[in-house]
This record gives sequence, structure tokens and C-alpha cells, in this order.
Amino acid sequence: MISYEEIIKLLTRLLLEVLKDIERRTRDWMWSASDRTIRIFVSTKHSVREC
Repeated sequence: MISYEEIIKLLTRLLLEVLKDIERRTRDWMWSASDRTIRIFVSTKHSVREC
């Protein structure tokens, strides 16, 4: 029979893995979003300069 401590340890480990994964995805998404914003900003700057 599995003790409560073992179950809690497993759940904690699982939760940490999920949180790490979410953090990683959020960071990737934030990077891509900021990258996109910078690209748009740069392209608008170029088009303004061309006018």
C-alpha cells in the first residue's frame, strides 16, 4: 500500500513539472510576441523613413 507521503511527493513532482512546462511555454510565447512587436516597429520605422 502506498503511503500518503509517497502520493504527496509524486503529486508535488508532477506539479513542478507542469509548472516548469507552463513557464517554458510562456517564456517562448513572450519572446515570440516581443520579437513580433519589434519587427512590426522596425518595419513601420523603415516605411516612415521611405516616405
